[in-house]
Amino acid sequence: MARYLLSLIGWIAFAAWLLLGAQGCERCDDFTVRGFAPAEVEVLHAAADAWEDASGGRLRVSLDGGDSTIDLVSEPPHRVTAPEGSRVLGTTRTKWDGTTAVEVLDDRGHPDWLGRLYLVALHELGHHFGCGEFYGRGRVMSIIVEDAATWPTATDLECAE
Repeated sequence: MARYLLSLIGWIAFAAWLLLGAQGCERCDDFTVRGFAPAEVEVLHAAADAWEDASGGRLRVSLDGGDSTIDLVSEPPHRVTAPEGSRVLGTTRTKWDGTTAVEVLDDRGHPDWLGRLYLVALHELGHHFGCGEFYGRGRVMSIIVEDAATWPTATDLECAE
């Protein structure tokens, strides 16, 4: 009898975890991270957490493995052009199978590489959630990284799916 009761409690706890874990999440996606050092992966986690926290859990990205990818690349992507006087630091595209490919330019020589990586990852995840470029200052989706906000604004959250 005790064994049956423990089994039943386990199933109830599992069902509650499933229901509460999925509750409120409109866009939950799993990514595989490739080419980054452990400290850099922590920065990517911080960017993903910022979207989740700012959206109240509505927008969630797991970086523990999935079909979508975040890659560190050594050459800027050729398919995107940057405004004059700047360069492309990241791109996001949807692949034919519906997964997302994020590419971040390896800019480890920059004096504030980890801070810059955070802003680029925050911006590129915004594209993943459906946001377009913003040609101004003070938003995560600002096209110039030095002009970008460090946390998703209400306007950034409105554009996200």
